[in-house]
Amino acid sequence: MLYLIDGNNLIGRPAGPQAEAGQRRLLAELVAFLRPRKDRAVVVFDGSEPPQALPRSQLHGRLQVQWSGRAAADVLLRRRMAASGAPPALMLVSEDRELVGYAKVRKIRCLARGAWGDLMAQSVEQERSPPGPVDVEDWMRFFGGKDS
Repeated sequence: MLYLIDGNNLIGRPAGPQAEAGQRRLLAELVAFLRPRKDRAVVVFDGSEPPQALPRSQLHGRLQVQWSGRAAADVLLRRRMAASGAPPALMLVSEDRELVGYAKVRKIRCLARGAWGDLMAQSVEQERSPPGPVDVEDWMRFFGGKDS
């Protein structure tokens, strides 16, 4: 799955240091979310300059981070959707009505902010919970630690 994320839409519209803090918090959550998965994500923020003069486009493992420059983030996200040949493998994360409408016409699934928050919370909970006894037994059999 490739998640296309409207960064400013997810963090709201804070300005100054609050915007930077929101961006950093979202990026940390995304890195943690992607770590145990094979999924990838592209998050696009509005604006020409990333915090602390970072490059306009960055890659962190399976997470690509972009600042839109003079264009709106929506323009870059639309281009990504238009260029995609596999809509079932895409998920737009945004509440922007025009962007969501564009995605739906292209048959791209969409997640609103609340549903995204729920998905992130489930991911954190799964990461914290230890494997159950059946999981351990299966792993032990698979890796030869226990006779079956």
